[in-house]
Amino acid sequence: MIKKILLLTLFLGLSISVFGQQSLNGYKYIIVPKKYSFLKEENQYQLNALTKFFFEKNNFTAVYDENTPLDYTKNNCLGLKANIKNDSNIFSTRLAVELRDCRNNVVFISEVGKSREKDFKKGYHSALRKAFESFKNVNYVYNPEENLLANVETEPVEVSKVAEVAKVKAEKTEVVLEEKQAKVAVVNIEEAEVDQNVLFAQPISNGFQLIDRSPKIVYTLQKTSLDNVFLLKNIKGLFLKKGDRWVIEYYDENDRLIQKEIQVKF
Repeated sequence: MIKKILLLTLFLGLSISVFGQQSLNGYKYIIVPKKYSFLKEENQYQLNALTKFFFEKNNFTAVYDENTPLDYTKNNCLGLKANIKNDSNIFSTRLAVELRDCRNNVVFISEVGKSREKDFKKGYHSALRKAFESFKNVNYVYNPEENLLANVETEPVEVSKVAEVAKVKAEKTEVVLEEKQAKVAVVNIEEAEVDQNVLFAQPISNGFQLIDRSPKIVYTLQKTSLDNVFLLKNIKGLFLKKGDRWVIEYYDENDRLIQKEIQVKF
């Protein structure tokens, strides 16, 4: 009897894992809200930014709900809406990650991440990190599904406007080609340069904090009156943009000016 129960549990676990992978691979985006219903402020405790970070760490394309891509705006079935289910009590913080499709059906729900940290921020971060352990075996790779792509709403085009549209397209062909070439070039540069040392910027009240993939706070940036110039809270120095590069500048113990290029994703 015990063997049967163990085999049944193993079978159900494998089924859920395979179902989750097959279900999630068909979706192009994860839509992350800027505010969770159980919190009072946007991105309180940096929980929303951390959610987005963990999805990106698991190879998903995560975007905030206030800045969605054009194809998702036309067809919201391309994405899944993320939410955090909070079942915390006075003894522990308990969070689970839930994903719903465009028809509000639950497509995926993670294991409950638990933490006994007394500090709210540390407790939420620890519980969320544990909840995202459920995504490690998903091995997400976007694979478009025809039934999701077919939900795009198209507007009828009047026959009288066909010639005008063709003319506009002809006039813009050169500009569009240039834009596409520019985008391809940018992608190639990013793919060539991004490595394990890339840092991710999380907004805070007076600037940003740069975190690595752990996630661990590496630098804290404080705003100044100048655009793209920040004070480094960790060391006496500046974090600023030179051309298209972000660099750190500070003086070492021998009064030598040190410059260090930093890879950052905002």
